[in-house]
Amino acid sequence: MANQAVGIDFGHAGIKLVEVRRGRQPIIKRAVYIPVPPGAISRGVIQQPQVLEELLDNFAPAMRLDRVMVVAGAAGAQINVLPVRIPSAEEADLHPLIMHEFTSALHIQPEKAELYHIDYLELPSGSPSEHELLVVGMQKLHLGVYAEVLRNSRLPAYVFEVQAFALPRSQPREGLACYLDIGAEYTQVLVVDSGTFVLYRLLPIGMRRWCETVARVYQVSDEAVERLQREKHIDQLMLEAPGERSQLQKVIEDLLGGIIQTLEFLRARHRVVSIGDLITTIFLSGGGTMQKGMDILLSEEIGIPVVISQPFSFCLGSEKLPPEILDIAPLFTGAMGMALRGLSEP
Repeated sequence: MANQAVGIDFGHAGIKLVEVRRGRQPIIKRAVYIPVPPGAISRGVIQQPQVLEELLDNFAPAMRLDRVMVVAGAAGAQINVLPVRIPSAEEADLHPLIMHEFTSALHIQPEKAELYHIDYLELPSGSPSEHELLVVGMQKLHLGVYAEVLRNSRLPAYVFEVQAFALPRSQPREGLACYLDIGAEYTQVLVVDSGTFVLYRLLPIGMRRWCETVARVYQVSDEAVERLQREKHIDQLMLEAPGERSQLQKVIEDLLGGIIQTLEFLRARHRVVSIGDLITTIFLSGGGTMQKGMDILLSEEIGIPVVISQPFSFCLGSEKLPPEILDIAPLFTGAMGMALRGLSEP
């Protein structure tokens, strides 16, 4: 196992990097936030690789890469996550069966199947005659760009994963738990049972739409929006809006609608009266945590306590991190989970 690991979370608004070292408890050495220009990453795909290479270039020189495990991740519409069931088969026969299910579900023409890289995780199955699998697929071209950017930045990734799947490692929980990451472009809802996958959904709405609407309604700059988010509770922002406040309400309604619909699907599948009978806590991470009162609003509307993730709380050395990093700690939940995976890889 590696003595040091780096987690790299490629977000649409910023890249989050965390470097940890092995100890009785993981020891955090560095946490870095790198703002990403608009459009450099879109739909989970790198559009401006040279820009990202330049941004990452200053991170690697201080590291001894021969002793570091690098785990990277991202989220977006071009990264497909699909639970499938297939008849029981030998390991050698699984891949064509999985690829058939994957291409059929996503309406990919059979002749284009070879353009995709897929990986899978076997889930507990209630039937000996079936495999229940979680399949993740992405076009090889897009995945190759991530690999090239990291390689050119002297940070070659050992593992590349869906960002949300790293969240439970930073905030482990026994039993059913929900992890909600509200990013710039997307919101991810992940439900696990003691770390085992139960449900994942990617919602096409994030904080960028909220921030753009605040800027338009208040007629202020992006910098002023950041200040408003820190200073004003989300209810206050909507109540005091000088412009058309219904625009702000519509964004929140769309966000809440997708989250509640996802949890309602889970409730119906488990045949319980209330989603609170299944899940007792939602862990909130991502840019949504930068909006004051977002956790309270979500808790009131969903009916479940919402806790803002604190990914550095399980590590030694976090008190040495710069105040500006500690102020945005929930943004590093995914990167921390990736770094912790790096320490556990053989």
